[in-house]
Amino acid sequence: MCICICMCMCMSCACPRRTQLTHCSHPTPPTPGAGSAFLSAGVSPAAMPLAVGACALTPSAALLLLLDRAPRPSAADVAARTARRPMGGEARRAFLRRWACGLAPLCVAYALLTGVRSLRDLFADQLFAASLGAPGGAAPGWILWTADLPGALVSAATLVAFGRIRDSHRAMQAMLSVMIAATCLALVATGAWQLGLLGGGSWQLLLGTGVFLCYATMGTPFYERLLAATRTEGTIALLVFLSDFGGYLVSFALLLAKSLSGVGGGAASAADRAREAEAALSLFIRVLWGAGGAMLVLLVVAKVAFGVSLNWRADRGPWREGDEGSCHRGVERHAA
Repeated sequence: MCICICMCMCMSCACPRRTQLTHCSHPTPPTPGAGSAFLSAGVSPAAMPLAVGACALTPSAALLLLLDRAPRPSAADVAARTARRPMGGEARRAFLRRWACGLAPLCVAYALLTGVRSLRDLFADQLFAASLGAPGGAAPGWILWTADLPGALVSAATLVAFGRIRDSHRAMQAMLSVMIAATCLALVATGAWQLGLLGGGSWQLLLGTGVFLCYATMGTPFYERLLAATRTEGTIALLVFLSDFGGYLVSFALLLAKSLSGVGGGAASAADRAREAEAALSLFIRVLWGAGGAMLVLLVVAKVAFGVSLNWRADRGPWREGDEGSCHRGVERHAA
């Protein structure tokens, strides 16, 4: 687990188990700090992503080899988390029907968070420069290197803590609580910065922690626990695909809106770059408040839905053939 967490921190994605790593499909652009360092060293903008990727390739490959030598799941692991094998089309449809009232809001929240994260990553220099009031619209190097470091450390520690929770239902509820708390942290930090209670650097560190912690918890680790809690023999490939697909749609829509708004047109003068940075920051804050508010509602709905339906499922014992609609039935029973 420690090897995989270190690797995922390097890739800005936290997936603490062997079975999760192959589904960790969250492509991340080169970090602003590494990118700016290569550009300062004379690497051309076109070759910069290749240079960053080449530097990350060796440690990533070494960690993958170490992970491949990790012990295979034991009989106790399989008993606790069920076997991981491909699911047929009918089994996938049945699983989605069973847990739609929890999965639907969670996937929408994931898509919104992916959009916020993509917007922040791709235009980090402008956002950091405007939030810090940097002259000329250029962010200082220290914020580019450190903005997401606290979030990566907190996320890794949180995933290690989740690994100590044996009961998957309890782990799911704890993860959803962490997602809600992380979203609140990002919004509260943003509000405090807007009110002048926080400096720009502190805001970016807290914002990065909230976004990173929520993002690391929301995807693969949660889906793995869902399969274990529902005693479903399958993989999380479909759930990851649906979540990422929604995230790509939201990210594309935000980038299209940003392009149409004229923000980030590549101004030459320092004054124009400063104005573009302010425009990018204004757009990001509007997106953050809108997406963050919606995420809070969606995550609370998912927490209640999963909590009620899994409690109802526990009263009925093991799964039976054709036993579907558990999520909806559990909510209906709770309401009655």
